[in-house]
Parts: sequence; structure tokens; C-alpha cells
Amino acid sequence: TADVFMSAATEQMNNLVKGKYISKGDVVELLENKVVLIAPKKGDAKVSSFKDITKADTIALGDPKSVPAGQYAQEIFTNLKNWNDVKKKASFGTNVTEVLNWVAKGSASCGVVYATDATSNKDVKVLAEAPADALKTPVIYPVAALKKSKNKVKTGDNLIGFSKSAIAAHGLRDVTMLIVTNGDECPPVKLMSGMDAVAGETVVAEM
Repeated sequence: TADVFMSAATEQMNNLVKGKYISKGDVVELLENKVVLIAPKKGDAKVSSFKDITKADTIALGDPKSVPAGQYAQEIFTNLKNWNDVKKKASFGTNVTEVLNWVAKGSASCGVVYATDATSNKDVKVLAEAPADALKTPVIYPVAALKKSKNKVKTGDNLIGFSKSAIAAHGLRDVTMLIVTNGDECPPVKLMSGMDAVAGETVVAEM
């Protein structure tokens, strides 16, 4: 049985909250990513944006039924009103890595993946980032401990560990979180916003 669940979309986390496997108050929005259109690095791409993607011969997408990246792609193309045409040329992968590999090997003319996936493979190039008016759902990676975890997390324990430098190297924004577990005993927290923060020097919040 898993102790911690992390997803590339909020839908899966919300389903676990609804099923009472996770407490809503334990969910932390850890990372934010972007969705991009990619093509094989070698050769000239027939497409240049999400709007003209149907010019491609074959399109690689994650399966919207089970793959978060595919669900984001469906939202994008539905809002651009070309989803039905995209489906006719699409090959659906079981995960985003499969989609990335199809494009890298030239098995697909283009594909839709996360920005971090695109930077991890030297055989693909990014053609465009998803338009903000087409992808209105933020690409958030939530994380939380499961209620029935055998390894109970106690106050002060580290839930997960991650490398900020590795996150930045992959094009993700990292967020330093302050988690107050005894909020009813604390005075109101005033956030000091609108300024650059320097680790160990800048006060970002005060009580």
C-alpha cells in the first residue's frame, strides 16, 4: 500500500479526496508545469502551433481516459474547436513518456507533452506552448499522504524530499511551502508579497 500519492493533475487527487482515501486539508500543490507541442528535432515540421496541428500526418497524445497529459490536450483542442479532427489523426499512448518516444523516433509527426518531458529528450523540439485561452486548467502536481498509510506521518516529519536545482533544471517553478499544523493556536499570518525573497535573509511572512 502506498503512503504518499502524487499526480500530474488535480482530477486524480480530487477523486481520492471524494473517495475519502485522502483528507482535503492534506493536499499540497507542489509543482506547476506547462503543456507543449513537440516535433522530431530532425526535419521540418508541417505544423507550428496547436491551432494548425491537423496539418500533421500523425499526432501522438496521451489517452484522455487515463493520462493527465491527454486530458489537458483534449481540453486544449476542444477549446480550439479542432478536437474531432485531431482524434482522426491521433495515436493514443498509455503514458506521456510513450508519446515523447513516438515523436523522438519519428513514429509521429508531432505530439503533446509536458514542458519538462520535452527538455529531457534531445531528439525533440518544442514548437509551441499551449495557448492560455485554450488550456484554462492549471497544470498542477498535487501531493498528499494517504489516510490508511501504515507509516503514519507525525508532526515535524518530512513528507517528501526533492531537489530544487533538479526542478529548476527541468523548467519547473519550485515553491517553498510553510505548513502550519496547529493553525488554531497561531495568530494571523501576514504574507510579505511583492518582493524578491532571499533564502535565510528575507522575511516572507510574519505573525
